[in-house]
Amino acid sequence: MLSWTVYVKGVGPKGVHAAVTVGHKVYAFDDIVYIWGGSTYTDEKCNVLYGFAVDTHRWFKPKVSGTLPEETSGHSACVSGEVMYIYSGYNRLTKYYTNDIYKLDTTTMVWSLITPRGTLAPASTYHSATMIGAKMFVFGGLGDHQIHYNIVRVFDTETNCWSRTPSKQLLPERRTFHSAFAYNGELYIFGGHNYQLVRIFNDLWKFNPDTFSWRKVEPKGQGPCWVTKMCCCMVGDHIILLGGHRYRSVASDRGCNRYTPANDLYILELTPSLEAICERAVIRYRLKQVGLPHDWTVSLQGGPKGVHAAVAVGHKVYSFGEHCDGEDYNYSQIHVHVFNTVSLRWTKLPPVIARRGESVLEVPSMRDGHTAVLLEDFIYIWGGCTYTEESYTEEYCNVLYAFAVDTHRWSKPKVSGPVPEATGGHSACALGKVMYIYGGYNRLTKYYTNDIYKLDTTTMVWSLITPRGTLAPASIYHSTTIIGTKMFVFGGRGDNQIDYNNISVFDTEADCWLRTPSTQLLPERRTCHSAFAYDGELYIFGGHNYQLVRTFNDLWKFNPETFSWQKVVPKGQGPCWITKMCCCMVGDRIILFGGYRYRSVTVNRGYNRNKPADNLYILDLCPSLKTLCKIAVIQHVLEHSELPHDIRWELEAMTASHNRHKIGANNGMASFLNH
Repeated sequence: MLSWTVYVKGVGPKGVHAAVTVGHKVYAFDDIVYIWGGSTYTDEKCNVLYGFAVDTHRWFKPKVSGTLPEETSGHSACVSGEVMYIYSGYNRLTKYYTNDIYKLDTTTMVWSLITPRGTLAPASTYHSATMIGAKMFVFGGLGDHQIHYNIVRVFDTETNCWSRTPSKQLLPERRTFHSAFAYNGELYIFGGHNYQLVRIFNDLWKFNPDTFSWRKVEPKGQGPCWVTKMCCCMVGDHIILLGGHRYRSVASDRGCNRYTPANDLYILELTPSLEAICERAVIRYRLKQVGLPHDWTVSLQGGPKGVHAAVAVGHKVYSFGEHCDGEDYNYSQIHVHVFNTVSLRWTKLPPVIARRGESVLEVPSMRDGHTAVLLEDFIYIWGGCTYTEESYTEEYCNVLYAFAVDTHRWSKPKVSGPVPEATGGHSACALGKVMYIYGGYNRLTKYYTNDIYKLDTTTMVWSLITPRGTLAPASIYHSTTIIGTKMFVFGGRGDNQIDYNNISVFDTEADCWLRTPSTQLLPERRTCHSAFAYDGELYIFGGHNYQLVRTFNDLWKFNPETFSWQKVVPKGQGPCWITKMCCCMVGDRIILFGGYRYRSVTVNRGYNRNKPADNLYILDLCPSLKTLCKIAVIQHVLEHSELPHDIRWELEAMTASHNRHKIGANNGMASFLNH
């Protein structure tokens, strides 16, 4: 499948190449590039051979002998072994076209005029001559009486004979100034110009020498448009097309009006690699995702700061809470932010205003150490504590709040049964229509707990579970993650300020703590980390160890079947030295945001919240080709002004901080995507 894979606009040399002559030809033998013929714009013709040393970039005139070609331009040249062939051309001074064939043996540097057998090809200029095997295929060109050709003539260099060529019905239109190359034993021609029709072509044709038949080829991607006299070179499976002229009219004095020399470059990939397909996916982007390595794909600033509890609802993430100082924790409604994973932008919901007839607003205040769980159309907020910096007093909460996703209204559901004690730093997870609350810390009673409560949201009844088996250690700021019907508890901080790195497994069907085997490879002890489940495996990211005064930014994967850990190293730029980050899964993407950057450990609080973070990162567990291409454009600062408007908008959304309200010129799209 042929594809135009690269288009570089306006950076190369303009017009017809190279140097100060036009209509010349260039060919390389070993480390020497030979240039022959051409004319200056004063119509001075040249039949001097020049050599260019590739290694030293020095010019010289090789000593040649034999019968030198006449001074021509618009001829063609091609190579077979150690021999360069010069065919045809035009001399304005003598005003004749020629169909002579000369050859230069580069081993002896002797020119020879060939006397061919067979019916000669018509004399012409600006045709193409392409070697396939030992045969030279001549196509097109401009002949006597300004006649354009579209026939193929074949010259056998072994027998010095022009072959008889059968006529075919399907032919490219007559043309000159086209480009030609050979690939896999077939002849390709691209573009060209027809002066009689005043037409420029940008079509690609393939000629099969065995069947002597033409077929039009339509590569994918963006190719040259209305440019002729382009230079053509082959590098591996890539065809490099560059320069040329854009034409609009035919002028009598020169045969064409060179009003706009072009400096564009195009690459036609004849056998596109996976990388080339990925690059094309940036433009077409309709390829399905495949199993590729994990990648950090987005890094943004300007979101809500500090500690949050959050859940994913569709393509949006709802975040509850934010870092505040002083009285804000006691008197302010809890802040609610919504992150749109399509537009990559945050929206802060306005404070709730009492409706007519409402005497009391049932809205939670700002807090820390709380949890959020989504069950059907409601997000349930439970626990946490508020405090004031001045008096350093904390008040823990055991009131359940419900947030309606569709109306953005708060309520206090009526519950019954044994309500969990007021705690913070606990964990919460959902299975079916049941919410589980595990562990936590109550500053008033100064103890850690390993109690398990569950709330049946169909009946709104709390239950305290009396589990069987060996209990997991009491802890705070651990993680609980549901995989199947089992709850996996990892890490946390326990009595005597000990951080854990063990896995405890609770079977929700049997209400039993399972016996867990020991494993040699373990993540370092930590608390305040992030955790999620993907494809039946548990992932943990980051966290903090108070004893070691260390913050982590590593990613680990746990396999419940083999009960083994494996460290995962995603590509790209991930979070650095941030802990207590909020974690939500949207499809195959993990959204990590907020948290704190730590520098030291203080005695009174166990940590120094010196800098609340407002960063957001996205870890793509199965990045699509489109995503990988956008990452490449960003990382390598590639030119993308020619990409489709929506792709350019997405690229800017992936890099622009939230504080930049306007993204490109597509604010209408941003408004649409935020709904």
